[in-house]
Amino acid sequence: MTHASIGAGCAALVAMTLATHAHAGDVQFYFAAGGSGTPVFYTGSLSDGIAHAVGPTTLTGNTTGGMDFRGDGRLFATDINVFPGTVHEVDPLTGQSTQLFAVTHPGLFYVEGITFGLADEAYIWADTAPSFDVLLTYDLETGNVLNQVEVTYLNPALIDFAAAATTVRDDGMVIMISNTGALIEVDPFTGNALIIDNLNVGSLVRGAASLDGVTYVLDDDGTVYTVNLYTGHSPVLTTLTNFPSGNVFNFAVIPAPAGTGVLAVFGLLASRRRR
Repeated sequence: MTHASIGAGCAALVAMTLATHAHAGDVQFYFAAGGSGTPVFYTGSLSDGIAHAVGPTTLTGNTTGGMDFRGDGRLFATDINVFPGTVHEVDPLTGQSTQLFAVTHPGLFYVEGITFGLADEAYIWADTAPSFDVLLTYDLETGNVLNQVEVTYLNPALIDFAAAATTVRDDGMVIMISNTGALIEVDPFTGNALIIDNLNVGSLVRGAASLDGVTYVLDDDGTVYTVNLYTGHSPVLTTLTNFPSGNVFNFAVIPAPAGTGVLAVFGLLASRRRR
């Protein structure tokens, strides 16, 4: 399927790189940071851990809910600057975003995250009044809701979460990670949720992303962890340098083949995001 927002030339480049590039081991990361000024979009590779500022972003600081690459290489984010929330496509080379549509659901309070399933279905995690979590499945091309389930916590001693990150496990379960590191699996068809464990993170969780069976979690200090989504085991991978302080939000990753410059990776975005 060709997408007008990518453009014919970029779409052809993505298709070509799908056939010619494989994951060479390194991982390119993206995140945004707010603070008192204009939010800034960052990128870098986990091999050296240096965060490079790309430039100002039109995403809105700490009110942005989540960010993830789809299998075709397009980067999407949710934003709650306009309540209850909007979905945007982001240009990873510039950090500029285009609003696609507003998220709607009865009683919706605000949107907290976006991620993609094994068949590239778009899952949006949202909060409704009074404090019920809901998982929405969206068609991003039309803005239509395909499915919606209310999240039901089966171990209800822990039910008050602020969702900081969402990703999808290799068995298709949606994983939500709270800002304090609670690791929660959610059945996207029933909404049944189980708290697996608490991650051993040093500060508040700011984002998570999965690639080729590995999940990376970013915390507020710039520490990146690799997380086992079945057990919660979360050893430290690296600590990013040139990391901005305060209001860091979102985290997305793609393969970064050897010999590719930090910002010259757009043609590789479609290479095996989660498979």
